[in-house]
Amino acid sequence: MIVAIDPGTKGGVAWLDRGQSNACKLTTVADFRDLIESFIHMNPVAVIEDVGYHILGNNAVASAKFAAHCGELRGVLVGLSIPYTTVKPVQWQRAIPNWPGRPKRKEHPEESYKKLLAGHKRKCKLRVKDEMQRRYPHLKVTDATADALGILTWAMERQGKGTGDGTDSERVREGVE
Repeated sequence: MIVAIDPGTKGGVAWLDRGQSNACKLTTVADFRDLIESFIHMNPVAVIEDVGYHILGNNAVASAKFAAHCGELRGVLVGLSIPYTTVKPVQWQRAIPNWPGRPKRKEHPEESYKKLLAGHKRKCKLRVKDEMQRRYPHLKVTDATADALGILTWAMERQGKGTGDGTDSERVREGVE
């Protein structure tokens, strides 16, 4: 069983168990713990997005809260003895066909670049959501679950199983042990 985690208040969790994929919004850390605990008997491995760092220009207090949240999620995994690996956003996003490249900062004045980047971020989010809905037509893909499904897709492709039919998580497991 593979569990993919997109941290944050707008994040989600996606999982693959015996060829069946599912996803839900990430609500509270306690709800996350309960969900992960329900998977213990299935010998899960987790992949969590490698985020939670301060980025120059972002609000420092918000960055600290987000980093703490990411630490809490990892703490749940460690506390439940769930092996996990991390994936940088750029790594799993490369699994999305026709991924739009990031605009070049030096080609735009600072203020227009910020607006351009905000529009680009939304365009990327919609691209992920559309692609995940195409790959997982049995699910109602939302903004909250799209990235988690993208991470799950990356993990399945990494183990050579493609989308929706992989049950063997040995390659993902090798990456975390």
